[in-house]
Amino acid sequence: MPTPVVPGSEPSPAPGARRPLKAPNAPAEPEEHPPIDEEEGEEEGQFLSAPHDAPGQRVAVLVDIQDMYHAAKRLHSRPLAYAKVLDAVVRDRTLIRAVAYVIDRDGVDQQGFVDHLRHSGFLVRRKPIYERPDGFRKASWEVGIAVEALQCAAKCDVIVLVTGDPDFSPLVEEITTRGALCEIACFPEVAAHPLLAKADFVNVLGREHLY
Repeated sequence: MPTPVVPGSEPSPAPGARRPLKAPNAPAEPEEHPPIDEEEGEEEGQFLSAPHDAPGQRVAVLVDIQDMYHAAKRLHSRPLAYAKVLDAVVRDRTLIRAVAYVIDRDGVDQQGFVDHLRHSGFLVRRKPIYERPDGFRKASWEVGIAVEALQCAAKCDVIVLVTGDPDFSPLVEEITTRGALCEIACFPEVAAHPLLAKADFVNVLGREHLY
């Protein structure tokens, strides 16, 4: 299935590329991670509506690697199999774009993991940790994910955000106001319920999506 190439982005893997069977080295654990939102939200089950799948639906999948790595490690101490996740959220629909957002840390070689993502069907976007003159260090893909999600919303029927980060709640609302459906894929046990309640559908990830 063809994936449009955005100028300045890395090329996506060739169609039919073999997906590796062994788990790659996990990405470096993030230095900081926003605490799980303990705010009371919808009761579990209320946001688990039926999917809105339709023949020919065009889907874009955007993965917050840092958030999902942290969630999988916290819950299961095992890495996600991203090829399985992609298959689970696309189903019988038409994949237009699949993007994985990676944070590069100084002194940590993640090339094997990046290669694994590419062979699993993802376009990989990488960003180094930024350090200000005062020593403050920051690394985040939130703005980048939001910009690409809104760009995809103009061309796709469904945007799947693979994250449990509550900071994406306003993005879910904006995607739907632009006429696209917005799905979330995550481990609900450690995701923000207000985020899940805003989604059109929640793809529940579990042990079957791990290595």
